[in-house]
Parts: sequence; C-alpha cells; structure tokens
Amino acid sequence: EAAPPNIVHVLDQSGRMGRRRWDSVKRALYRFIGLLTEGTSLAIVVYGETASLVLPPTTVTEEKREGLHGRVPRRVLEQSLAAPCLKCGLELAASTLRKAGGSVVLVTRDDGALAGSVLEEVNSASTQLFTLAFPAFESSVISPLASLSTYYRVNEATSSLSSLTASLLDVLNRVTPGQAKVQ
Repeated sequence: EAAPPNIVHVLDQSGRMGRRRWDSVKRALYRFIGLLTEGTSLAIVVYGETASLVLPPTTVTEEKREGLHGRVPRRVLEQSLAAPCLKCGLELAASTLRKAGGSVVLVTRDDGALAGSVLEEVNSASTQLFTLAFPAFESSVISPLASLSTYYRVNEATSSLSSLTASLLDVLNRVTPGQAKVQ
C-alpha cells in the first residue's frame, strides 16, 4: 500500500490575485482539504513580497480538517510596488519537502518568468509540481511552469471556482494513486 502523500500548497497572496480570485481559492481549498485521506501531510506556504509557512507539515485527521482550512489567510495582501516573489514561495516549499518528497501545488496569478534552476530544484525526482494559474492574458508563449510542471489554466470566463475545483480534484487523483478516483 502506498504511503499517504505529502502536499505543500504554495499560494499567491499578493494583491494581484484580487478578492474574487482569493475567495475562489479559499472555497476550492476547503473542498480539497475535505477530500484528503487521513494520514496525508499538508503544509501551506503563502507569498507576496516574501514567503511564509502558515501551516507547517501537519498530518490530516478528521478532527483537524476545519483547523487546517482555518490556516488559509482570509484575504490578499495590500497592493505593493514590489513584484510577488514566486521564487521565495517555491524555495520555501522545496525546503519543506526536501527530505520526504511529495507534491507542490502552486496557485498563482502570474505565471511569468522564473529561473529554470528553481523549477528544477522543486521538480526533483521525489517531488511533483502542479501549477494552477490565473494568467493575465491568453498567450502563445509557453511558460517555464507549463513545461516543467503539470499545468492547469484556471478559466475565469465562466466560473473560476468550478475550474479551480476541477483542477484540484485532478491533482488529488494524481497524488493518491491506488485510491478511488474523486469526481
């Protein structure tokens, strides 16, 4: 039997996410956390100008589910002139998973330029990277995140909540092989 997965969510909390997107992220994460199997290790990293670990690796139990979701910050950060530090968030996630390996689930507004070396460090043999992006515009340019991770483009034209939830369910099905598929 496979060991329970280790998952680190890296959430873009910068003002660029906006209140509506952030509300969708919180709702989708509530559903995601509710579907995690007991024994799964969950950590949450948020980033803006800097990154912080708001939930250290914690084993999911039935009693802890509400508390785990309560660690997701309530709102986005104030707008700032500095660009969000995606690299900071990914490096903190990589160091959180370094020994155990597992999955990094990145939810970001901007999937722009990022050094390939950071992505390769995060996307090592023992770690999978999943990117759920709210891109600013449709582009034919392939993002480094798209080529080095399992990439989901969150569709805001219809309902970003349903698009985000469907993407997170697919991630859950991929990180828990051998379990019944969640639909």
